[in-house]
Amino acid sequence: MSNPGIRDISIHGQNDEHLCVHGDDRGRQGVYLSEGGVSKLYDSPEKQTWKQGARQRRAKQKSRKPIARDMDLQFTSKETVGRTAEQNESLLIQAIGFELDKYDRDAKYAKIAVSTDMSGTRYLDVVQYEDPDLSPKIDPIQQQLLKSMLKLRAGDPDWYEKPDVSTVKFTSDGWDEIEVSNPTNRDMYLKWVVTGGTPTLPDFSWGGPKGKRTPMGKDSARMVPCRTITPTDGGLTIDLDPDELMARTATNTNYLARMQGQFFVHLIPSYTQKQTLPVYVEDVPAEGVTVQLIQPRRWSRPWGQEWIS
Repeated sequence: MSNPGIRDISIHGQNDEHLCVHGDDRGRQGVYLSEGGVSKLYDSPEKQTWKQGARQRRAKQKSRKPIARDMDLQFTSKETVGRTAEQNESLLIQAIGFELDKYDRDAKYAKIAVSTDMSGTRYLDVVQYEDPDLSPKIDPIQQQLLKSMLKLRAGDPDWYEKPDVSTVKFTSDGWDEIEVSNPTNRDMYLKWVVTGGTPTLPDFSWGGPKGKRTPMGKDSARMVPCRTITPTDGGLTIDLDPDELMARTATNTNYLARMQGQFFVHLIPSYTQKQTLPVYVEDVPAEGVTVQLIQPRRWSRPWGQEWIS
């Protein structure tokens, strides 16, 4: 068994810089996390709503909602070959950034990546929301050692890893099955990608205890018929993430109006064991149809929380 511990913490910058700030390569780029300088990095913050009537003895939990994560991370910048400490500090600040570059259509947020033996690598998108706090007692440039406290915010507080993708291919009209699971401690927003034909996709309601989830309830067999995907469409994406358009073509046009009031509503609950869902496709063209089920993996912390039965 390997020695336990966090193998690596890295910053994947907006500018594509990769800065290892903890682990075997710590400080190679002249920047690393200061000892004791990590706050609010690990567990996702949340807001709970409780209700208690005037004559009720007990309060009742009504809801839980993740909220933006604010972190204070202190980084030490030092001199390296060819770069001064202040240049390395500037590199760090530029890598994380204060906003998405409005002139860059491919701009992306910086990521913090945490790698462990237990859970692999999980990521968190971050940006600076206040100016860095540098309060040295002596001249940091002369000492070539700067300790900067960076104020970071994650609008989506959850950690994520690479999504799991299940695929089924149709060469003729008919039914098939596609694999689904959700081993995380967060409910999962499914994403379907269909290349053509006229698909009918499952949108089941779920029930049962953790680790033993099954389709259950009034929508336990609900199938949503979609309209024919034309060659002009190039494909169809169904995305249950509420921050995304639910139905769009591969050319990024709104497909939802063509679904005549049919919507996808059900998420996959946390700790849903591996099983299959039915899929139907007709009007399959000569080149066939590929159906992908993209399953995001989101977690409340950078390691652990896998279901322990």
